[in-house]
Amino acid sequence: MILNQLVIQMFKKNIIIFLIILLLTPTYANNLSQATGFLTFKKNDFPANILNYPISINEIWRATFKENKNNRMFMHTFQYKIPKGCKILKATLVLNIKNLATSYNNDTVGFVENGKTLFKTTLWQKKESYNTVKKLSLNLANLPKVGSILNSLNDGDFSFYIQDDTSINSVNLFWKLSGKKCKVYNHTESDSL
Repeated sequence: MILNQLVIQMFKKNIIIFLIILLLTPTYANNLSQATGFLTFKKNDFPANILNYPISINEIWRATFKENKNNRMFMHTFQYKIPKGCKILKATLVLNIKNLATSYNNDTVGFVENGKTLFKTTLWQKKESYNTVKKLSLNLANLPKVGSILNSLNDGDFSFYIQDDTSINSVNLFWKLSGKKCKVYNHTESDSL
């Protein structure tokens, strides 16, 4: 009986210590979203073939939000500040998209940095019909065949493109930060105008 009471007391103390540690380890969630306005991008993050798309046409056409014309490259760089002593623990990119034209089945989203593609995947399945609208969530800590690209987000920017017969209704980048010296920095930025 006494042994049971001691075990219960030790268990309660350990739970209290664990909860205190959990509460004192600062983490916070933040997000950037955009559905209108100007797109900004870091030119040196994108490979030349993406920057110069379409190469068969003299004038380069870039997509904007809710674009209704096909053959337009959507490029954007989210820029943000990460407080000193913090790092990105989790991140998700959420795309709200609509397919356009008849050749949307080959459209891709790609994540880029320093002129290289870190990850690329198709957006549409062949069974999805023309004008389909969908929400696509990509876990940046667990991408197919690549795994995590979280380290590339810790420099304060994230660049991506969407090629080229897909209309982008909105994009959201969600993340959670953590770190021993991470101060709680509850700030939500928006790129929209």
